[in-house]
Amino acid sequence: MKRFPVARLLFNLVIIISSIFLVISSYQQFHGFLRVSAIKVTNEKEINYPVCQSIAGEAFFISYPVESPSAGVVEKLVENYTFVNKDELICRIKSNGHTYDVFAPDSGLLLWGTFNKYFSSLDKIISFKKDIEFSNTPNRIGENSTLCSILNNDFTFVRMKNSEALKSSAINVYVNGNPVSAKKVLSSNEYAFFKISELVKYFINKNEFSVFEGFKRGVVLNKGVLVSNGKEQGVFIVRHNVIKFVTVKTYNLNENEVVAVPDDGNLDSLIVILTPHLVKDGEVFNE
Repeated sequence: MKRFPVARLLFNLVIIISSIFLVISSYQQFHGFLRVSAIKVTNEKEINYPVCQSIAGEAFFISYPVESPSAGVVEKLVENYTFVNKDELICRIKSNGHTYDVFAPDSGLLLWGTFNKYFSSLDKIISFKKDIEFSNTPNRIGENSTLCSILNNDFTFVRMKNSEALKSSAINVYVNGNPVSAKKVLSSNEYAFFKISELVKYFINKNEFSVFEGFKRGVVLNKGVLVSNGKEQGVFIVRHNVIKFVTVKTYNLNENEVVAVPDDGNLDSLIVILTPHLVKDGEVFNE
């Protein structure tokens, strides 16, 4: 049998080992290239987002009841939340073959529903300490029942539990995402009372109000980029070529997006990682 010299055996062994390391190194580099290529980032624009605070409260109205002349089926002739004139025909009550016409006893805004308490002035509202309740008018009314309500004006008086957000003499209450001006009429240790013009139908039976607190500077992000470190919620960002986890406070913008405000307040050149599952906190990032 022909024997190879020891030096040649060692040389071949070195060649084989070097080739293996070269293949492993090439694979790692290629895998790293694919991973970096898969990582997506975005440099989001800042926005000023109006932040609101939910405050418990109730809405009150200066109004009076309209009594039904008889039990029976209610045929409404006027739409809800419509202004009616005094002596205007608003509905008919049909009972046992008889029909009773019901006329507005005074001018005002018609509500097809009844309150558990009626108020003739703001002073009466302020002195009332219980909860207010509103019930819609049923299709069939009982005997000796209140049929509907008429508001003397289109003002809503809101009673809210006093807080820091209610210190101003005028605040904004958000209705369907839009700010509505409310002027303070009275404040005590327990409650603050505000007057709001119009938009009565949005405040019926409300027990919580969204009060403007201030603007927060943040970025709009898809909810999918949010991650948790086990204790806090945050996002991965790139800062000075290093991936960092920063905690954020979020505000729901819609079903899929949030406004994210970093807890450190630093929004300068905020580059957010859109593929958080591909990165780790503290690793170097090179695009």
